[in-house]
Amino acid sequence: MERYLLDCSKKNEEIDAKETFAKFSLDAIATSAFGIDLDTFKEPDNVFAKMVKELQRAKGSESGTPFQLLILVLSLNFPILGKIFTIEQFSVKGTSFLKNALLKTVEMRKNGGKRRNDIIDHVLDLEKNNPEAMKNVSEDQFDKDAEIDVSNLKKSSMNFDEILVSNAFLLFVAALDTTSSTLTFVMHFLLQYPELQEKIRDEITEVVGSSEKVTFEHIQEMKYMDKFILETLRRAHPFGNIFERECTKDYQIPGTNYVVRKGEIINFSVLYERMKTENDSFYNPLEFDPENFNPSNNPDTFSALAFGHGPRNCVGKRYAMMTMKLALAHILRNSRVTKTSNTKEELQMYKFLAGADVPFHVNSV
Repeated sequence: MERYLLDCSKKNEEIDAKETFAKFSLDAIATSAFGIDLDTFKEPDNVFAKMVKELQRAKGSESGTPFQLLILVLSLNFPILGKIFTIEQFSVKGTSFLKNALLKTVEMRKNGGKRRNDIIDHVLDLEKNNPEAMKNVSEDQFDKDAEIDVSNLKKSSMNFDEILVSNAFLLFVAALDTTSSTLTFVMHFLLQYPELQEKIRDEITEVVGSSEKVTFEHIQEMKYMDKFILETLRRAHPFGNIFERECTKDYQIPGTNYVVRKGEIINFSVLYERMKTENDSFYNPLEFDPENFNPSNNPDTFSALAFGHGPRNCVGKRYAMMTMKLALAHILRNSRVTKTSNTKEELQMYKFLAGADVPFHVNSV
């Protein structure tokens, strides 16, 4: 990605944020989940990129009419609508290709293939060095954390390789669009608030210093960047608008006579914080301000629900944050991003979902 952005900077070309971050996310996830080095910027028509497009092509949404887009988005929040309108979230062809690629990768690693230090290698190491840990996916821990009925896990006919492949596949499909969409929204706010962009650039300079590479330890120290991303998620919500949870025991809502019964399904909106007033605990709730997430301002636990909350929150949260911060560190370490004549002041969600982009320039410094 850095080479691509540098070339665009030299040519003063307008950059398509959504397309750029989609390519970056594909390359990053292919490396960490599949152990495959792609360069989608150099070879945009590689077979993986083609299969990902096939994978994401849901039936009933090919033509992209507003009605079809609405039904597709609603089906992600209310799965029953997907059944009513016969919408498939992933194509059979794309799913089959990626799962077969993963199975072949696992087989090659087991037969002495080159180590890539990726997710597959780490899980295979765990199976080899501590097989009992893999046999007992801690049923007790499941029960303790979330009171989950794991009886169906015992009945599963899936072998270890299939379980590993399924989880790597889940990482792939769950992280691809979410990471690229969030980075696109982050870019939107970087362009709208150049003074905040400078704070991030200053932090990168202070943390990385003269080091040739941006390391894991560097990323961990970039606290202001954390706050900027969390504020983006609070304001933009690129992952969806509704979470669903099942009540595990009767619960009376404090200050009311209403009791949520065990087994009832609760839907709650992640848009909650956007409707708060000046009386809430946020330092500056109605404006885009990363300091909303400064610990000294006592941010509400539920202020950024993009990754969910509690023991059933997104297992890929740390991976996603690390990937996004790494991308931003490489972009902003030696460059500034600026608006083009086509950059919009406001980014409307429905236009973004339909394909609207965030165009920008990169200026080397």
